[in-house]
Amino acid sequence: MAFLIALPLLVYAFFAREAVQAFRAAAIVLVLGGIGGVMSLKTGEEAEDIVEAMAGVETTMLHEHEEQGEWAARLALAAMIVALGSVVLEARKPHRRGAIIAVNLLLCAIAFAASARASKSGGEIRHEEARPGYDATKPPAVPGSPVEL
Repeated sequence: MAFLIALPLLVYAFFAREAVQAFRAAAIVLVLGGIGGVMSLKTGEEAEDIVEAMAGVETTMLHEHEEQGEWAARLALAAMIVALGSVVLEARKPHRRGAIIAVNLLLCAIAFAASARASKSGGEIRHEEARPGYDATKPPAVPGSPVEL
């Protein structure tokens, strides 16, 4: 969610370069996004054993989601570190503001895409209807059932 908030702030800051406050606000949001990424990873690791024990959960989907979550967290941390460094750099070299904002904008967009992908795969674990190829006309599969539909 943080990236979704930071993206328009960075776009605005890129086109209205005199609006330094927009860039700094985006940097604050990216820092919060980095913290949120770490928290999401930690809570996901804690929930892994619980979710694996649930009926109907495919472990391959769970591990795929875990990998995507790890990438999203790494990118969130990278966005946070770059944003913090960028605030310092921008204060020292304001003539480089456009390039600094562009780097943050690109990294924010990539982190947003990774977070969205991890979120989608997490939803697919428990929501069969969100999976590609879902057929609403067939009844849901019951794990361990001797009857295959």
